[in-house]
Amino acid sequence: MIALADKISKSFGGRVLYSNATLQLNAGERWALVGPNGAGKTTLLKIIMGLESADEGTITFAKDATLGYLEQETELMGDRTALNEVIESAHEIKQWERKVNDLSIKIAETPEGATLNKYLEDYAHAMERFERLGGYELESRARQILAGLGFPVEDFDKPAKEFSGGWQMRISLSKLLLRRPDVLLLDEPTNHLDLESVQWLERFLSSYDGTVLLVSHDRSFMDACVTHVAALENRMLVTYTGNYSGYLHQREEILSSFALNVQLKSATLLIWKPSLSGLGINQPRLSRFKSALQRSRRSVKSW
Repeated sequence: MIALADKISKSFGGRVLYSNATLQLNAGERWALVGPNGAGKTTLLKIIMGLESADEGTITFAKDATLGYLEQETELMGDRTALNEVIESAHEIKQWERKVNDLSIKIAETPEGATLNKYLEDYAHAMERFERLGGYELESRARQILAGLGFPVEDFDKPAKEFSGGWQMRISLSKLLLRRPDVLLLDEPTNHLDLESVQWLERFLSSYDGTVLLVSHDRSFMDACVTHVAALENRMLVTYTGNYSGYLHQREEILSSFALNVQLKSATLLIWKPSLSGLGINQPRLSRFKSALQRSRRSVKSW
């Protein structure tokens, strides 16, 4: 488990977005967060990121887990080039590099014993993290990501602030992908991408070793790269295994089964209604049963 959103509830004014929503994110999983407009998808991303608070529930992360969040809108300032903007964003990688260097000095100066063993253990962990994040290939990876997202090589040295909003969004996405956070949260990542860049991003995410949670309206993109779907439906969070098409198929099967169950109950009521009064079941109890059936029918229509 890398991240756990446990029994999250959130309301705006008097409107409940969701109640007791639980989502566990594991390494190697790629989740699509879907639901109608206004269901609270972006809000849930911000709650997980810590940018908004939940009314109830908790967010927990594995030890040393790193997070990255791509918002729908972004603006870059300063005089850094596009390439330097991406490279300088790799704070975690630089932090692990400093730790490796500090521990190397301590190991060289420490005699054998328990303290040295602890330094060696910490060094191995820091080096593993540094290498996993691609620390030795930082600039080459930054160049590959920028190229994959559609930047021509001659634009690498152009100041980031001179790009249009859509291209600045690509730079922001490049920064996140270079950092390789354990939890990658993406809000409409394909909005400003051309088809070739979308296909490159699909391939990149399909081999991502952390966990991904994304919001998108691009069905083919979700089909290509997600392994699970979390759907905000009727103020609940319902999880499915598979890509977006698989989610639609599973959802349709559930609704069909639910609708059939409601129809069977309705037919049973019609058959047994003349006999129920004779068994001592009074009209108020019959009315409550009929009301429950009507609520079930409305639930089927709203899904």
